[in-house]
Formats: sequence, structure tokens, C-alpha cells
Amino acid sequence: MTKMAVEMRLPILAIGSGMQTLNVVCGGTLFQHVPEEVQRALHHRDSVERFNRHIINIVEGTRCWDVYGPGEIRVNSDHHMAVNQLAPLFRASAHASDGVIECFESVEQDWFCM
Repeated sequence: MTKMAVEMRLPILAIGSGMQTLNVVCGGTLFQHVPEEVQRALHHRDSVERFNRHIINIVEGTRCWDVYGPGEIRVNSDHHMAVNQLAPLFRASAHASDGVIECFESVEQDWFCM
């Protein structure tokens, strides 16, 4: 279904594993386990604290910037996998301080996909 939605250029808002699936379907890769694969990884998932949060930095000039504005925001975080290589259709629009991509969007201006 994800592949069909991409081919049809349907508007997409992918969150969590949907974001990871979208990236892989479009040719990107994932970190299978952030704590083991990302140097100086933040806690993106906490087995004790149910509502883990951390800060992300938004990239200027992106749709994410248009929505949230400049600077950093605090987000809920509950994932151990993450985007590694971003698919060519996308650009990163927010990162955690450890470099993990927390938001990406289409490079095509006429296709809403975040």
C-alpha cells in the first residue's frame, strides 16, 4: 500500500514505523538498533520511562520549519530503529542531537509527504 501511495503521489503523513517503512519502500535504509549503531546515541526509547522525550532541531527552509518555526522542539520518543540512509525522494527536515533523522519530507514541492 505504501508503494502505491508513493506512486500515486497521495498526501502522506508518516509517523514512527510508518516513516521507517516509507523510507525503505523508496530505497532508503534503517539503523536496526540505534543504541548499537549510532555513536553517542540519545535514548530514543526507555524501557522504564514510558514517556521518553528529547529535543530535535528543525532544518531551516523545510516544510517542518514552516509548521513549527525556527529552533528546537521537544518530542516524544519511543523507537529503537531509525532512518540511516535517506531515500533519494526525501530530505531530512529535523534531527536529534545524535544525528538521527526525526523528520523527513519530499523533495518535490507539489507532493505533501512528511
